[in-house]
Amino acid sequence: MDEYLQKNLHLTAKSVAAYIKERWQVRYSERGVTACCIAWVMSIKAQADTRQS
Repeated sequence: MDEYLQKNLHLTAKSVAAYIKERWQVRYSERGVTACCIAWVMSIKAQADTRQS
């Protein structure tokens, strides 16, 4: 998912949820996708901060 999101722009959580459902047959709510994306962005930021130290 990480690689996919870095290469494919989705403008809404709804479109990400639709992709996840199509790809893995797993249903996520828009709220669930938003929470996952926030966590994903925070982990990328933490990795970048670690590399800069």
